[in-house]
Amino acid sequence: MTYKGKEIQLVPFRLRDHLVPFLFNEFKAEEVVMMPRLQTKAIKLNRTSSICRIINLIHAKYEDSTHLYDYRIQFSIRMVQGGKKFESSLFKSRKDVHEILRFTESDNTYINSFFEDIFRTAFIFYVNGSKQFTNIGVKEVINDFMDEYDLLELGFDTEALRILYYRETSKENKLTRFQHKKSNRVTNY
Repeated sequence: MTYKGKEIQLVPFRLRDHLVPFLFNEFKAEEVVMMPRLQTKAIKLNRTSSICRIINLIHAKYEDSTHLYDYRIQFSIRMVQGGKKFESSLFKSRKDVHEILRFTESDNTYINSFFEDIFRTAFIFYVNGSKQFTNIGVKEVINDFMDEYDLLELGFDTEALRILYYRETSKENKLTRFQHKKSNRVTNY
């Protein structure tokens, strides 16, 4: 594709693997399919939602009249030999015609960083809430979070998340992450 006079490589949008089970559990779906070795959800994004506005902002770099489209994210969790495989796709749709969205790697990273910030914020508040209402320790709460979102399956470890938790909660204000930086790759805290 040519963009602003330069030839650019577009790739299908894909969420970071750990975001798939997290968002699969947390988003309400219009379509859910549960089969013995496959679970899928298709999430329709409301045009006025912050997620849809960010996607539309990026999409508008590649195409005019993006206001005519609806957006859907599809999540799939497939049981394969040796574990689970997590997949995602982002679609634009208009009049029941769905097409996979493609962006540059940097725009894919930009959108993933937004979802990563949501994930990390949810993690911090999950641990804080659990600590407030239970007597179990931080490591046990983190293990519960990891179990709930299949994070052990994806190579997360309790100690790395514990360090993240204490680093984030040492800040005076909990949402400064949104103010000062974008999230790096999850395996590189």
